[in-house]
Amino acid sequence: MRIRSSHLVWLKPVFMFLGFGLLAYFIWTFGWQNVVANLRKVGWGFGIILGISATWHLLNCLAWEQFLRERKTKLSLFQLFRIKLAGEAVNTSTPASWVGGDPLRIALMRRFTHTREGAASVILDRTIHSLTIVILMGAGVVLAGIFLKLPALVNELLLGLIIVMVMSMALSIRHQHKGVLTTAINLLDRIKIGRLISERKRRTLIETDETIQSFYQHDKWRLYLSICYQLMG
Repeated sequence: MRIRSSHLVWLKPVFMFLGFGLLAYFIWTFGWQNVVANLRKVGWGFGIILGISATWHLLNCLAWEQFLRERKTKLSLFQLFRIKLAGEAVNTSTPASWVGGDPLRIALMRRFTHTREGAASVILDRTIHSLTIVILMGAGVVLAGIFLKLPALVNELLLGLIIVMVMSMALSIRHQHKGVLTTAINLLDRIKIGRLISERKRRTLIETDETIQSFYQHDKWRLYLSICYQLMG
């Protein structure tokens, strides 16, 4: 189902202007001559760098797509790729990081699917992305402990950090199974500010929770496939 979002049309020119503005600022700060000189040094290797970056983003995009495969969306892989790049551009070029980039992804997806589907897919994608980071860091700590002669205190600190991160991820996923957004709404209701959330937004948040829970319950193999794509990326 395609969702009309005419009030979001202004986002495209605004972010395009901001993108060109940031590019111009970075070139002006670094110096045009320095940019040209470095490009000449890299040579054809610049194309290889772009190719590696594109492959990485494509694999991450395929991981994200797993959460939308069985949903009623009209998003092609190319459109999803463009939205992913827009979100990552905000993540890497502003202090807001994913706090700014992920809401942008949800907003851009509203042209193609219901808000609950877009929000659920972005939450799941961010969760799996964080999970794979923990997996890779854990593997790195194990390999460092085997092949590097690090002080015992450093190994213990690294191991402790990984344990904390694993516990945090487990807690996050458990809350998503139970309905993290619904829990947040109930908490706001208890402290008497839940009334600030309209019934329409409240319903959307609850439906987003239900979509996330449904994915965990019925699409486990797509979840594992998403993890594999993220690890390859």
